Amino acid sequence: IQMLSIYPNPAGEFLNIQIKEPFRGPIVFKLLDLNGREVKRWLEQNATSSIKIPEILNGIYFLLAHVNDKVVCQKLLISR
Repeated sequence: IQMLSIYPNPAGEFLNIQIKEPFRGPIVFKLLDLNGREVKRWLEQNATSSIKIPEILNGIYFLLAHVNDKVVCQKLLISR
C-alpha cells in the first residue's frame, strides 16, 4: 500500500491528495518540475485535501510530501 494517493492523474484544475497512514504535525507538500525547480509549496493538516492548481502549466511534475520524517514522491501529469 502506498502512503500517498493523488487523483485524478492526469490532473486538470484541481488535485486530490490522501495520506494513508497516521501522521503528526502538518504535512509539507512541494510540486517540482522535471528540472527539480519548486513550482508550488503548501502545508496541510488533514489526511485528505483538494487543492486548486490552475496556475500550474501542463507538464510532468513530482509531488513530494514530507510525512513523519519521510519524504514520499509521486509523479503527476497536468493536462488540460
